[in-house]
Amino acid sequence: MRQVRQLAREGIAPRVSLNEPVGRHRRLVLVRGDLAGARATAHGHNAKVNDVVLAAIAGGARRLLQSRGELVPDLVLRVSVAASLRGPGDEVTRGNRVGIRLVPLPVCEPNAIQRLADIAAVTTPQRDKPPFQPGGRFLQRWMVRTMFRQRLVNLLLSNLPGPPATLYFAGATVLELFQIGLVQGNITLSVGVLSYADQLNFDIVADADAIPDLVVFAEGLTAALEELGAVSHGLI
Repeated sequence: MRQVRQLAREGIAPRVSLNEPVGRHRRLVLVRGDLAGARATAHGHNAKVNDVVLAAIAGGARRLLQSRGELVPDLVLRVSVAASLRGPGDEVTRGNRVGIRLVPLPVCEPNAIQRLADIAAVTTPQRDKPPFQPGGRFLQRWMVRTMFRQRLVNLLLSNLPGPPATLYFAGATVLELFQIGLVQGNITLSVGVLSYADQLNFDIVADADAIPDLVVFAEGLTAALEELGAVSHGLI
């Protein structure tokens, strides 16, 4: 746990094969989870659903890196997590107001419940602090130019709350909703999560050339969801 806290404060991500210049080809895998199960696990461990999501993603990264021979002792990845900058009383306007939080993923920990506890111990105090928000055109342009050689994060996560009730379109029931993310710079793996009714739906987008074995990540994530009680209903 001390290792995770320390790496949460450091500014450099470990060197792993997830960080390669992004090419032109993409691959998408969808994974289905259970929102009620994720909530129950989160509440039982003084955590949030987002912490359960992070623990599951850590399980996917663990299995992928293990299959590549890169899983070394004490390995902790860094994930960039999109966070809303809107407060409860903010006026609704067009456009997004999004910052980021940097969260450690203890992929070295084989037990998903222990990963959840380690992650929640870091994210809980983070919630009392504002997310990082790149400001100004100069800083934003600098970030775009340096994305192909950045050493801040290993992968990306966006977790959004979706409609809590079933939706209908032209009289037909909307069965599932997914958000589709992107990869950029030298970050070849991105996970988008969207809740809908009782579902917790994951999309995994990757550079197809850098991660031809994406299904290994998806299977690790699925196994972690099952261990966390957020029973997965399969992947595509």
